[in-house]
Amino acid sequence: MNTPVVPAAILHTGPWKDVFGDFPSRLSASTGLPVTETPDGLALVYVLGWFEHRPLPCESFIPIEAIYLTHDKRKQARLFRDHGIATPESHLVATEEEALAFPRKRPDKEWMLKWPVGCGGDGHQILDARTVVTPLWRPPFLVQELIRMARPRVYRLFVAGGETFNWCVRESNERTAHSPIVSARGGATVRLVDPVPEAALREAVRAFDAAGLWDSLGGVDMVQSDAGEWLVLELNTDGIYHFLQRVAEAPGFGEALDRFTDRAIKKRLARMAGGAAGAEVAPGIGRSGR
Repeated sequence: MNTPVVPAAILHTGPWKDVFGDFPSRLSASTGLPVTETPDGLALVYVLGWFEHRPLPCESFIPIEAIYLTHDKRKQARLFRDHGIATPESHLVATEEEALAFPRKRPDKEWMLKWPVGCGGDGHQILDARTVVTPLWRPPFLVQELIRMARPRVYRLFVAGGETFNWCVRESNERTAHSPIVSARGGATVRLVDPVPEAALREAVRAFDAAGLWDSLGGVDMVQSDAGEWLVLELNTDGIYHFLQRVAEAPGFGEALDRFTDRAIKKRLARMAGGAAGAEVAPGIGRSGR
């Protein structure tokens, strides 16, 4: 009996493709999926580079709407509010003046102006007299409560195909302790801290599910308040604008992410082939992207 074959590939084209560097090659090596510049003739694609809001003629392993959602923290703020997901107090305001007025109007808390389309803590500003809002910022503006900590740290949990893994912490060190904003690019360190607390897992699962990432691939950033409550900061995934961090100081971190991603893709291909556990990957059709 022949094993069902599902044509699938890594889709890598469009104006943002250079963002990914050699990542398509790594993803291809870890999943066995070829890299292509066209979705024609495919049943499933792992979208990296693509055109904004251009419809796909096939299924996307990571839902396109989830990719757009994770790119914009303002969309996430609305999603979290609508689904009752625990976050630091957050507000979307229409004008720069409203954003800059928050420290004066709400002196009971510290506030951040969050750069809406970055990741890893990049671009955020603490709202104070030194805050500068340049023409690069566009309304609405996302103002969020700053959770102050003695040693700033942000936790992250990953999901792939309904399996969670790589519970880790990004934390400040001697070089970065001057800032309450924990940025990987700014020199914060990453380490695995398994197992994930049950309360954090519950809130992470709710966030993944609300965003449509539970059965595909994503990461959720969280902090723990002084009261012990786990709060969701943001969600991230691969595709079009960003990709999840595979390189970290924690041993086996990237390898686990590759392994779980590959397993999730194989599960999706098996379902598409009618539940056959041995579904194969057919070479992509079209010009190779790399």
